[in-house]
Amino acid sequence: GSSWDIILLSSEDAGKKLTFTLLSPYESFSGKVGPILYGYKSDLIFGIMKEQMGQLFVATLMLAIGIGLFMFYAIKAKAGTRNVHIAYLALFAVFCSLYLFGESRMLQFFLSNEFLITALPFLSQNVFPIPLLMYIREKWMPRHRWIATVFLWAFTINFIVTIVLQMTGIADLYETIVVFHIIVVAFMVAILVISYREIFKYQYKESFVLAQALGVLILGSAIGIY
Repeated sequence: GSSWDIILLSSEDAGKKLTFTLLSPYESFSGKVGPILYGYKSDLIFGIMKEQMGQLFVATLMLAIGIGLFMFYAIKAKAGTRNVHIAYLALFAVFCSLYLFGESRMLQFFLSNEFLITALPFLSQNVFPIPLLMYIREKWMPRHRWIATVFLWAFTINFIVTIVLQMTGIADLYETIVVFHIIVVAFMVAILVISYREIFKYQYKESFVLAQALGVLILGSAIGIY
């Protein structure tokens, strides 16, 4: 998650030397310093809002899409048509929006709990593959549902273990995120292999759409990591 702090200085501090000591419990962050800005408080807050407004807009849009899909699912269900795929996509959109909210620095304007702000993207990231997997299992994997079920349990168990380790103080969310990344990579490889077999062996052309979407997701993830 992302958070920021504003340190107020009085006029009596003029001309004095200001020293910052930054300590991180994580070796990967040792020696790394984020941006440090100075100026009037109003200017700094406006700068944060201007920089993060785009991400807040995308997060809000994703949340609105998720809520809209839930409403559409409820209307269809009331009419006697239960399309559970819509509910899966709605959950996926909501969890993605929570991740974007947590990664944006705007959330701090609405919440004062710093742990919740930093934990929200980790938790939502761990859980948003679950409804996506349920959607893929029902829609795109007619002959390989068991593989989706295996990864569904893997993500679910990892999410529960992550929370338990955090609550017991054995390992925090950042330390356990590597397990999530390993499961994601394994899932992407499995989907690519399955899509290849479905398209070329079983002539199931609809899997080509899944392969294209996954390719875009992998490319976007690689660009984001880079």
